[in-house]
Amino acid sequence: MNHVYFFRSGEFQGIGAPKSLFPWLKRIRETRPDLALDFEGLLRSALIAKISGAKEIYGMSDAQRGSRLFYTRVAKINRHGHASSFLIP
Repeated sequence: MNHVYFFRSGEFQGIGAPKSLFPWLKRIRETRPDLALDFEGLLRSALIAKISGAKEIYGMSDAQRGSRLFYTRVAKINRHGHASSFLIP
């Protein structure tokens, strides 16, 4: 079964954030994804990918240092190239 889940941080803000975030995290955890892609590159997004139980977590080389600890593969980003220029070795 194929699923794509998007984390829209705007939906999890304010005082009610935990009430909506925890059920969302539980649902993601139950899917046990094969792959999580972290395009945001923040520690928060890397932690969410880890919590998901994904077998592999891909991120980009320009991600925050702490987030890279959770990645199984890193795409090299050319900051001087086009926005879509990245390679996964």
